[in-house]
Formats: sequence, structure tokens, C-alpha cells
Amino acid sequence: MIHAPRSPVPRRLIHVGLIQCGTASGNWFARAAKAIGIVLWGVSLAAGAKNPSVNENDLFSDTSSFALTPTLTTNPAVGQDKPKSAMFSGNINTAFLGSASREWLSSFVGPGLGMSSLIVGNFMLDVNLPEAVKAFANFETDYIPLYSFTTIGLRELFVDCTINRWIFLRMGKQVLQWGRCNLWNPTDLINVEKKLFIPKIGYREGAYGVKMQVPFGTAINLYGFLDTKDTKSLDSVAFASKFEFLLGNTEMAFSLWNRRFFYPVIGYDVSSRILGLDITGELSVSGAANTYSLGEKDGVLMKIKSDGLQTKACIDIGRDFNFFSFPRALNVTGSIYFNSPGYDDNIFADSLRYNYATPLAFFDSSGNMTTRTDGTKRDFLLKSNLFEQNSYSKYYVALFTSIKRLFLTNLTASVNMVVNIPQTTMIISTGFVYTSLNEFVIGVLLNSYMGASNTEYTFQNQSLSVQATASVTF
Repeated sequence: MIHAPRSPVPRRLIHVGLIQCGTASGNWFARAAKAIGIVLWGVSLAAGAKNPSVNENDLFSDTSSFALTPTLTTNPAVGQDKPKSAMFSGNINTAFLGSASREWLSSFVGPGLGMSSLIVGNFMLDVNLPEAVKAFANFETDYIPLYSFTTIGLRELFVDCTINRWIFLRMGKQVLQWGRCNLWNPTDLINVEKKLFIPKIGYREGAYGVKMQVPFGTAINLYGFLDTKDTKSLDSVAFASKFEFLLGNTEMAFSLWNRRFFYPVIGYDVSSRILGLDITGELSVSGAANTYSLGEKDGVLMKIKSDGLQTKACIDIGRDFNFFSFPRALNVTGSIYFNSPGYDDNIFADSLRYNYATPLAFFDSSGNMTTRTDGTKRDFLLKSNLFEQNSYSKYYVALFTSIKRLFLTNLTASVNMVVNIPQTTMIISTGFVYTSLNEFVIGVLLNSYMGASNTEYTFQNQSLSVQATASVTF
């Protein structure tokens, strides 16, 4: 599917942040974060108790605090005491993928053209019960013809309910949407899968836990989330609280996340409209890193967690324009991202071989388990799963544009770009999507990888890639 900019910031109260923190023994910052988290959770309960008559449709018509599947138009917890019912829906998406290497593009001869295909099906079950109880499941199956290989996965499976209609709960595997920026969400440390510049075909993997939302009037929302993924004991459960409020024409939020043995990460998100511009921003700060990166000492490579202040910030500025006779049909959004944990040097261009502090085990291209004790920095970075695209360097910019009703009423075009500033490399993505009245969608996406060889966006030696999709929704 074609990636397009998000819609303008709604004027209702929206989710605008996540602050994450973790405890470290003897760390005053961690203890303070934990205390604030407990206070926010307590205030959530107290606030909810004072607001038992919340209009659930108004409360959950904004999907900013969680990502919903296309079959749901409101939060599943917003039942209207209807009789028991079950609805089956889904979509099937066929994709053809092509690529051209940098050598082929320079001469148009020889090998260097690749092609593959796959088909992805999502099958969703939405169950409604009385007393505002609902359940939802999203099963996904992929088939890759080249290998005659089929996978079946469970993307989401959760139950929604309310307590006296003043505390709203979602329990199970779910995709949450923390943060408001287009591509980079520095405050999102919960979701299993991050947003991609070139979106994946299919749905994102859900995180497992319990989400709570409590409204306090129309200007304040409080949230809690218990992340129970990979937990073996009670003290390994991650806990998040968020305080979200409206201040004039500006929406903002403070929130906290806590898990034992993790350093605190504090974040702040804001969303507003100034002089006709939709502005969203996110900031996260921690005293040290919670994730591993590549480290080197005396010619030996190892995984390390960096010390020192870790700061990430993103700001999006966008605006809608009239396109000929169509109002607000053109959207342009620019993004700036600062990532202080990013690397200063270009690991992909380093061809020297280094010893590894510990043997590195991985599956080779044939699917066999292999162990290696030395290699390049690039090999170590990739095979240790330390590489996260669009977060490798310290400075990035991006531009997202979309035009609705281009030539045809149901045709949308997009031109997007992401740039790694230190390495002077970029991806330019141009796409078209046509949606028929009977929900048949066809799309074409052309991606160009530009810059010198062996950079973040060119180390795979790709120059162009094409993605053609056709999908039906039922």
C-alpha cells in the first residue's frame, strides 16, 4: 500500500505523548519517575470515579491512543448494549515486488534485476456483547510463491470492557499508537513494530498487555498500560501512565513508563495549530541507553548500552491546500528528527575485519545456523539486530506530500522523501492509489535509493524498487 501523510490534527483531545522510565538502583531519577507513575495511576482511578456518565462515542471516536483495524470505526469498548452479534471481515492483498541494482541502472545490461511476489490475507472477527463488551481478532496469513511458503500469525486479539462506564479497558494483544508524528515517534517504546517509511504489506504486530483509559470531563484523559510481554514474574511487568490535557488550542501530554532494571525515559508530546499550520512534536530524554548498540574496544566488537544523556526529538509541520477546485486536497508535511544515540561514523563503509567479543550465531542465506568470531562492523551490526532504519544517524529530515482526486475522484498520489543528513543519502518514494466504489484498491509505489555507495539507504546495493499491489476488502 502507498504511504500517505496522516490527516490533519483533529481539534478534539488527542493522544500526544508517552514518557517512559525505568528504575535503576540508587537512581533518584528512576525513583521520582516511579513515584509520578503511581500518582498518575491513582489520579486516573479517582478521576474516573467522578465521571461515570461519559459519552463513550465522544470518548473513543478519536483513535489517537491506539491503532484500530479498518473494520472498526470506533473503540471496540463502545458497545451500546446491543444483542449478541459477530461480524466477519477482512482483506486480501496481492503484491508484486521488483528491484534494480546500482550497477544495472548505470549500464542497463547484465544481472541486477530482481522480482518476487506474495499474497497477504487478513481475516478479522468482531464480536459484540451486551454491557459494552467486545472482542476482536485479526489473523494474518502470508504466502510466498517463490518458496511455496505459508505463514499464519495472530496480529491482534483483545477484549474490551468497561467498569461502570467510567474505566475503559482493553486486554490482550493490541497495536497502540503513542506519539503523533508522521514517521518518527521518540516517545513510543511500547509497540513491537515501529512505523516504516516504506510501509509493510499487512498489519503491525501487537503488543501484549492491558490498556486503561479514564476521561475526566472533556479536557483531560488519563491512561495506563501494563505491558506483560516477555514477563516471567510480577516485578518484570512494564507499567505506563499518561496524563493528557487540552490547554486552549494546544493538546499535550506527560506520561511515564517503568520497568525494573531500566533507565528512566521522560517524554513530552504536543500538538497545536498555529497560523493555519498543524504542528506536532515529541521529545524523549533518558539518563542512559536502554537498548544495545555497536561498541568497539581495542579492535574488538561488542554490544553495549551507552552511558550519558540520550535525547530524541521530532517535529512535524504540515498544512492542507486547495488543489484546483478541490478544497484541502493537497497536504504537505515536513519532519525534522534529532537522534542523539545515533552513530557518528559510517559503519557500512568500513571494510576492515574485527574480532567479536563473543561468537555471533545467525542463520545464513541457506537457512543453516552459522557461528562467526570475526567480521566487519556492518556484519556485526546487521546480524546482531542492532540496525534500525531511519534511526542510524543523528540527524534526519523528511517530506510527505499527498494529492487527493488527481485526475480521477478516487485517485490519490503521494511523493515522500526521507534524508539521512550526515551521510547525504535518501529515499524518494512516489506512489498512486486508486480505490473503486466496491473497495477494490490498486496501487503502485516507486522507490529510489540515492547517495554514495555503502550508506544507510544504499548498502544493499539497491537503486530502485517497485511495489504493485491489488487488494479487496470484504
